Amino acid sequence: VMASHSLQERVKLLEASWSETSLRRLYLVDDWLDAAPRDKQWRHVAAAQGFTGGNFDGMSSNYWDAQSRQLEFMRRHPNVSELGSGGSPPSWVLLSDDDTWVQVGALLDFLAIHDANVPALFGYVLSDAHVLGYDYPCGG
Repeated sequence: VMASHSLQERVKLLEASWSETSLRRLYLVDDWLDAAPRDKQWRHVAAAQGFTGGNFDGMSSNYWDAQSRQLEFMRRHPNVSELGSGGSPPSWVLLSDDDTWVQVGALLDFLAIHDANVPALFGYVLSDAHVLGYDYPCGG
């Protein structure tokens, strides 16, 4: 989940809505959040050192935006099965923003009719996202 330190209230709501499930989640943050456990947050080391963007997003923007964090996370963790804390690898990955309200029951019902062993993308891909070497998965 893309999350911003300046909008932590959203993360509090998401944590509350997902707290009844065993689904793992990870917030890609621009700065550490008080609203979620630290082990559920990923922050790029460059952000901690004051880096403010630059070419991570393949453009000349000069800010550490959500897309840059998402792409850098994907670069550093190309095999999602290696994520997790010793448990089983995830069957599915959901990319979302902190302003996306997920109806968890409906999502699980939808995924239950699909084979997690067959690669699939539900959403769409921007193939001309001005990001070198990456198509960019989107959902909204």
